[in-house]
Amino acid sequence: MPSTIDNAGTPLQIFETHASYLRHSKSGYWGKPTSSIDWCEHNYAVSFYIAEYYNTITNIGFILVGLFGAIQAYKKGIEFRFVLCYICTIMIGIGSALFHGTLTHVGQQGDETPMMLFACTFVICLIFLKPSTESIYGKNTFNYSIVFAVVFALSFAVLHWHYRFVLVFQGLIGVGAVGCAFLIRPHQLICSNPKVQMLGWHYYVGGLVFAFFLWQLDVHFCEQLHQFTFNPQFHAWWHFGCSIHCYSGTTFLIYQRQIYLGKKKPILKYFMKVLPYVDFLEESKE
Repeated sequence: MPSTIDNAGTPLQIFETHASYLRHSKSGYWGKPTSSIDWCEHNYAVSFYIAEYYNTITNIGFILVGLFGAIQAYKKGIEFRFVLCYICTIMIGIGSALFHGTLTHVGQQGDETPMMLFACTFVICLIFLKPSTESIYGKNTFNYSIVFAVVFALSFAVLHWHYRFVLVFQGLIGVGAVGCAFLIRPHQLICSNPKVQMLGWHYYVGGLVFAFFLWQLDVHFCEQLHQFTFNPQFHAWWHFGCSIHCYSGTTFLIYQRQIYLGKKKPILKYFMKVLPYVDFLEESKE
């Protein structure tokens, strides 16, 4: 169960008893944690240079799918708003790797700030998904909203740096995720492509729900998981689930946006028969 201990004058949240935490703590390249959270994975158990090894390397999922999505969207001439979502996904992966790899206060900000940026950007893209919304409020309203989102996320990062209100951050991200699930549902219901429908609901919402379930197991049953021969490292699996969530949500928005614009006929294609991306019918002909 989560508990808080004093760490050189600052609170540190851990997920096992204080005695168990001290018993398994090892010294490593980055020194003692200066972050406000030290997750269930034992520190420096695999590498002297990486604090939480599995929680670090699994962020490659964010980077790979974000990079692939950004390249595809740019090549297809898709609006930059969606490229920005993919770029934020890449930033989440890099920031999260820095956080888990170092367990420093700086690394933690590098993890949580991109998450806030992605959440804000995705919400705005979702709100302005239909061109009719832009025609009602004016085309520049979207641009102003994006600027506001960036300013809000960066301002939150500054405040979070000083006050370390982790629960407030987690609460905002949670509210944003639930809100997006409700906002995306009407678009998913009217989508005429069954595979894209699954992308916008089963993978976007279902991926996050499954990842959250595994994350909670890691948080609340940390000591029990360490009693296994090999800890399943559910927080690391949370990263994979969240990367699916970010990528599939953005890809769904791209497809539906093209449908609403009515300029080109979008189709869903698959890279190596696994990773979906949006192409256009006229461009797909040999």
